[in-house]
Amino acid sequence: MSLSTTDRKLLDLCAFVDRYWRQHGYGPATRDMQEALNTPTTSTVHYYVKLGCEIGWLVRAPGRSRTVRLTELGRMALADRAAAAAS
Repeated sequence: MSLSTTDRKLLDLCAFVDRYWRQHGYGPATRDMQEALNTPTTSTVHYYVKLGCEIGWLVRAPGRSRTVRLTELGRMALADRAAAAAS
């Protein structure tokens, strides 16, 4: 099954957030996510973070920076992506 660009970017963001937390012990800044997604604007990052939160792959504390985290549902989505890539 082929992923849409939105799905692919959201999964890329989830993978980046997970890696960043593991490496640093706290969430990435918006600019870090912007660079990871290779997007020209922070508004695009905000769109993907909001989308990830709405579908339950990401969670964040409103009004606080560096609080974006991957949920268990997000981890399962990444595992499904890895399994699909391996087959």
